[in-house]
Amino acid sequence: MRSACAAQIGAADSQAEEDFRKAVLQLAVTGGGWPADFKRRLRHILERRCQAKTVCAEAPKPVEAEIDFSFTSPRARSSGATHQALLSLGEMTGIPLFKARADVYRSEGPSVVLTSASIAQSRDCFAFRGANSSLALRLAPGDGFGVSARQLVIEQPARWAALRPRSAPRRFAVFGLPASTGRATTAKVGEGPYTEFLGSFEYAAAGPAAQAFELPSTMVEGLRLVFSGPEWGESYICLYRVKVFEESGTVCSGRRIAAVLPRL
Repeated sequence: MRSACAAQIGAADSQAEEDFRKAVLQLAVTGGGWPADFKRRLRHILERRCQAKTVCAEAPKPVEAEIDFSFTSPRARSSGATHQALLSLGEMTGIPLFKARADVYRSEGPSVVLTSASIAQSRDCFAFRGANSSLALRLAPGDGFGVSARQLVIEQPARWAALRPRSAPRRFAVFGLPASTGRATTAKVGEGPYTEFLGSFEYAAAGPAAQAFELPSTMVEGLRLVFSGPEWGESYICLYRVKVFEESGTVCSGRRIAAVLPRL
C-alpha cells in the first residue's frame, strides 16, 4: 500500500507533506501498543489522499479566469514608504540584484492565486492588507453572455504545514458582475460593476485546506471577493489559490477534494 500510494501522489506535492505522510504511515503500521482500530483508521485516512487524486483527475475543470486589477487590492509590502521608494529607484535601474531585492519586500501579484501549481510555502500567495480588501476575477471574454458560476474554491496550505496560519482569510462576501454590463474603467470603494450579491461566507481555519462555497445560479462575467479584513491575528491576509466552477458537485483544487462549507 505504501509504494502504491507514493506512486500516485507524484513529485508535485511538497516534500514536507510527503515526509510527514511517510512518518505517520510508518507509525500506523508499526506503532507498538496502539489499538488496532486506531491504526486501521489512520491508514484509511492516508489512503484517502490517493483516492482523492483519482477523483480529482475526473472532476470538472475550473473556469478560465483573469485578474481584474481595477477592482483588486494592491499587494502588501513589508517595509515603510521611504524604504519602498529606495527599492523602487533601484528596481528602475534594471539591475537584476536590485530588482530581486525589491521583490523580497513585497507580495506576489494577485495572478498567483489562479495558477494550477501545487502550493509552495515560500512567497506563493497574494498578500493584502486592510478591511474590505478585494480580489476581482473576470470569467468571460466580454461577449455579454457570462458563465454560471456555481462554486468558488479557496485553498490554503494544510494547517500543520502553514508557516503563518493566522494569515488565512476568514469572512468574505462575493459579488457578481452581471452579464452584459460591460467593464468599468475606474475603481472606487463601494462602487463598480460587481453589483450582484451572491452570499457571505467564512473560510474555516480549522477545516480542510481546500474549501468550496456554493453560489446561486446566476449568469455573471466576473466575481469580486470582498474580505472583512485580517481576523486571525496577522496584519494581512495571504490568499494562495482561488478557483471558480460551473458545477455544483464534487470539485477539486489541485489534488485536494474541496469540502463544501455553508454560507453565513
